Amino acid sequence: MRFNIVLIVFVTILILYEVQSLTRSGELIAKEKNIFYILQVVTWGIFFVAFGLHLKRNIIRNYNNDMSVGNILSNVIWMSLSIVYIIRGLKGSAIRENGIFVFGTFHKWSKIQSYSWVSPNIIQFKFKASKLFKRCKPVAKVNIILKEEAVSEVEKIVQEYFPS
Repeated sequence: MRFNIVLIVFVTILILYEVQSLTRSGELIAKEKNIFYILQVVTWGIFFVAFGLHLKRNIIRNYNNDMSVGNILSNVIWMSLSIVYIIRGLKGSAIRENGIFVFGTFHKWSKIQSYSWVSPNIIQFKFKASKLFKRCKPVAKVNIILKEEAVSEVEKIVQEYFPS
């Protein structure tokens, strides 16, 4: 049971971190529409509902009997973890005022080495090597597919951080 409480605290910190990363990332400039993120939100939404129904059933079934606190905490942990991944799926890959989100993880402009246009609506970002992996030659790259109407706005924001 103590382990479950530790996990609930950990998952709560994860939720707060995900929400905080949204607030520090600035205004949304452009967001990539990708079926992967939609599937992620739907899948974790189904898990959330399933664990919620399971929790309700356990509470109703064991209301007058000895309730299994460990079982209830386990469901709460999975529901909380579902919330974390729903938030990550909703963030997806996006270009924001203070950096970019890639697979739900925020990267400040200072962590990005350069950018290039792969095609008229696909921008590629190259990340700086981290201090931990400084000797690794391959630099991480990510492509973000943009809507045509967002290209000029994105070009303006990246020019601000990467003047040529």
